[in-house]
Amino acid sequence: MRLFLVVVLLGLSTIAVAQQRVLRLDTLPKSGEIMLEKEWRWHSGDNRAWASPSFNDNRWDSIRPTRMMSMVSKPVSNTVSWLRLYFSVDSLLFTRQLYFNVAQAGASEIYLDGQLIKRLGTVSANAYRQVSYSPTVYEWYPLVLTKPGLHVLAVRWAYHRPAWYIPFDRVDNQPMFEATLRPGDTLMEDVALPKAQNMRSPLIIGVFLMLSAVQFLYYLYRRQRVNFYFGLTCLFFALGRSASSMRPFQTDLITASWLTFLGGLCYMLYCIYLCATFYGFLNKRLTWVFWTLTAVVLVAFFIDHFTEQDIMPTLLMIAGLGGLFINLLIASVTALRSQQANARLVLYPLLIMFGVVVGMFVIAIAFRGRDSESLQLAGNVATVIISLTVPLTMAVILARENAQTNRDLKARLKDVEKLSEEKEAILKDQKATLEKEVAQRTATLNRSLQELRNTQTQLVQREKMASLGELTAGIAHEIQNPLNFVNNFAEVSSELISELRQEQIRPTPERDPGLEAELLTDIEQNVSKIGHHGGRAASIVRGMLEHARTSTGERQPTDLNALADEYMRLSYHGLRAKDKRFNATLITEFDSDLSPVSVVSQDMGRVLLNLFNNAFYAVLEKTKQAPEGYKPLVSVRTKQTELGVEIRVHDNGCGIPQHLQRKIFQPFFTTKPTGQGTGLGLSLSFDIITKGHGGTLSVETKPSEYTTFIILLPA
Repeated sequence: MRLFLVVVLLGLSTIAVAQQRVLRLDTLPKSGEIMLEKEWRWHSGDNRAWASPSFNDNRWDSIRPTRMMSMVSKPVSNTVSWLRLYFSVDSLLFTRQLYFNVAQAGASEIYLDGQLIKRLGTVSANAYRQVSYSPTVYEWYPLVLTKPGLHVLAVRWAYHRPAWYIPFDRVDNQPMFEATLRPGDTLMEDVALPKAQNMRSPLIIGVFLMLSAVQFLYYLYRRQRVNFYFGLTCLFFALGRSASSMRPFQTDLITASWLTFLGGLCYMLYCIYLCATFYGFLNKRLTWVFWTLTAVVLVAFFIDHFTEQDIMPTLLMIAGLGGLFINLLIASVTALRSQQANARLVLYPLLIMFGVVVGMFVIAIAFRGRDSESLQLAGNVATVIISLTVPLTMAVILARENAQTNRDLKARLKDVEKLSEEKEAILKDQKATLEKEVAQRTATLNRSLQELRNTQTQLVQREKMASLGELTAGIAHEIQNPLNFVNNFAEVSSELISELRQEQIRPTPERDPGLEAELLTDIEQNVSKIGHHGGRAASIVRGMLEHARTSTGERQPTDLNALADEYMRLSYHGLRAKDKRFNATLITEFDSDLSPVSVVSQDMGRVLLNLFNNAFYAVLEKTKQAPEGYKPLVSVRTKQTELGVEIRVHDNGCGIPQHLQRKIFQPFFTTKPTGQGTGLGLSLSFDIITKGHGGTLSVETKPSEYTTFIILLPA
């Protein structure tokens, strides 16, 4: 009985194994790769026991997981499911170390004969916990087989459809699960070498970025649209190539999807602006047809990447790009017939690119399914031709334009040389004429300058005489006092002499010697006083003569206290002679320790006289306004400081308004009514102090309250 049961179980297991679909791996194809695409079983659910080689999957559904996600008929999204494959390796192939590469959407755990050999991402039924992983074409993992014969490959797999705003194109074109086997001794030749070749992309990208920068610089300098369009063309090609170069190295499917989308968009814009560049070289404006076809291409591109529509957007993109190409071809032929410049250079690259595209279609159809290496080689050659056609064409066009520009410049240079020779002769004549005119005008200007100097000298002298005229009454008053003393003492002396003579006539006994001596003493004192007051009058006259005389500029030690006191009183009495009702308080604060200062006394006297005249005029004008309790006051103060000798002339008159303070030292500026001032007093005083003596003349004032002029002479 037991023997019977054993025989029955062996028979049933033999039948079960016979019913399994087995993928037999006997030999390698010419491509060197074995794609595990048949005999797969699929079942929805999650049970790790399904990785066991002894599990019976006869009831599972058959599936071809190497198809794109858009073509998989099973409801594989948003759940965890399993894939199982029985494959048999013969003894010859077993001796070679096999490696496998995976292309997938989602995440997976790969089991060989029940043992986990690779985890690609994190598998989970929860979309937020799953971590998708899409291996690159350069990631190959060892497939360790312990013996030839039958083996089981089980895959725990999960996929969650991305959000609506993620481009669908890359996801839909990704296989569900595609495993490829390759012997290890072919990896260096067929995998590492293409990877190294892919690193050449930065060179192409750099060339196009350089072309883009050059064209943008041309645009900034020349302001021509064709340079701007060509710069955008090169820039979009470089960006598209960059995205395409980075995409094979991305393991995140979302990032790869965005790179695919951005790369495709940049290539679309590259084609569009390439057509715009050719239009610019043909001097054609971009018409509504161009913009309509551009809109069709871009809208179809977005529909293709963000919806599940497949055929219609592709057809629209082909139609739009074909329309742009045909429209540009027609414009090129029209320009060629009209013998327009650059027409041939635009038409030839279009025909070359068209021929390359047509040739690629023919090669793809001819070698479809037979020789992938030849097809790949043809694709690389076509890419190189199309990539080089545009920059070479543009380089030739730019070279021609630069050559034409050089020819134009040479022609213009010759014209300029001819004109320069003619103008040189004209310039010589004009130069001689101008030299004569300049000489004449120089002589005229010299005469005018001399007349101006003479006029200036006359104005200065008139100012001196005007100030002297204003002092006439003061001088008369000052001279009158010593003359009165002279007359009085002379009269008294005459009477004393008469008495002395009468005393001398008397007889000797009657004469009084004491009286005679007293009379002689009185006469001597009177004569001395007459001499003193006569000298005082003479000094006043001498001072006025020096004031009126032209200054020699010779400096002499001068008592500034005496000089200031003398001119203050002269100015005051001169004004009182005009207006007997005018009275003012005079205050002098002289530094008794002030030593004589080396100055030009005549010039310094003029400065002080001008300042005193202005001070008395200011208090007189304020007196006429009759403010209550106002008492006119003018003061002068001298002081020895560390910086030099300081003289302050102060009055409590009307002050100077703020807007006039900057103008008071300007020549011919005066605040007095017409006819009462020349406007040269303060200007000459400023020049005498600053230029003649190296000092400073400044003013401190407050409108309606006071004005103080400050003279600072260096010690």
